[in-house]
Amino acid sequence: MKILVIGAHGDMGKRVIDILNNHPKFEYFKGIDLKKGENITDHIDEDLTRSCDGIIDFSSPSLSMKVMEYAVKSKKPIVIATTGFNENDIGRIKEASKSIPIVFSPNMSKGVNIMFHLIDELVKLIPEYENEIVEIHHNRKKDAPSGTAKKLAEIIENNKNVKRIYDRTKISQAREQNELGISSLRGGDVAGEHTVYFFGNGERLEITHRVSNRNTFAQGAVDAMVFLFTKPNGLFTMMNVLNRS
Repeated sequence: MKILVIGAHGDMGKRVIDILNNHPKFEYFKGIDLKKGENITDHIDEDLTRSCDGIIDFSSPSLSMKVMEYAVKSKKPIVIATTGFNENDIGRIKEASKSIPIVFSPNMSKGVNIMFHLIDELVKLIPEYENEIVEIHHNRKKDAPSGTAKKLAEIIENNKNVKRIYDRTKISQAREQNELGISSLRGGDVAGEHTVYFFGNGERLEITHRVSNRNTFAQGAVDAMVFLFTKPNGLFTMMNVLNRS
């Protein structure tokens, strides 16, 4: 199976290529990136997508949308591991999934997706506890808050009425019960860290996920591609991959 890698010059793209080069079923076919290189082009067209068997995307929202259009035309499965999409982009991804199978997740690690499940259960168990989210990433990350933090916030919002607060410097009042604070820290080479706090009276609960090796994201994306070859179409998450459902 020949896999096209989008964002091939990036850190995650390179890690995906390394895994594909040692995979029993897949092989690295070609890369797409703004910066050309050996077996990497900056041009995407239907002939290229028709020549591959699947696509793994770690790039940017604008490039992801363009590649996804060609994936639909060529009827190729795609793993979208890019973050920073707006609501219109997400709507287009949902529409595309009616024609092709797509795994779309803000985080490709197994641990984070288990965290999503745990947070959903905890919010149901202790809805009266106040929640805050803190995420930390390396100094090269452009979007904030992270896609994973947004997903965690969405899970909390689906269970109780809260409003997101990103900046308290302009709020001169005590914390309201229904606030959901989200803080982003950037520095060094932090691969990724997310903590969800549950504040009660006299106690607090913290659920934290830390990444020590970014290969976990690349391996998750390749595992997602294996999963997609069992599906004719549809929109899936990493929890579907984990559950094989």
